[in-house]
Amino acid sequence: MSGDALMLSGSGLRGVMGTSLTAEVAQRFAGALADWVKAGRRGKGRATIVLGRDGRRGSDVFSSLARAAVLARGVDVLDLDIAMTPTVGVVVDRSGADAGLVVTASHNPQMWCGLKPVVRLGGA
Repeated sequence: MSGDALMLSGSGLRGVMGTSLTAEVAQRFAGALADWVKAGRRGKGRATIVLGRDGRRGSDVFSSLARAAVLARGVDVLDLDIAMTPTVGVVVDRSGADAGLVVTASHNPQMWCGLKPVVRLGGA
C-alpha cells in the first residue's frame, strides 16, 4: 500500500491533500453525510450539519468543498470555521443539529487532511 493511500474507517477518512484526498473525494464524502442526515429527517424540516476545521494549511479549502457539497444536497450548514472535534460535538448536541463534520487530520503530518463525521447523542 502506498504511503499516501486514502484511508477510510469508522471515524472518517484521511489522505494526502491533492493525491489521495482530492476535491472530488471530499465532496462525495460530505455529500454522503448530507444524504444520510436528510434521510434521517424523513420530511421533518431541513437538516443541519455543523462544520468545523483545524488550522492546518489546506483545511480551509477542504472545508469550503465540504460546505458546498452539503448545501448542494439541501442541508443547512452551521460553519464554526476553526473548531476542534470536541467543540463541534458539543455544538451538534446543544444546537440539535443532525450531525457534524470536522476537517482535520488529527495527529498526521501537515500534508494530510481528513473529514471526520460527528453524530448527535442518540443518533441522527
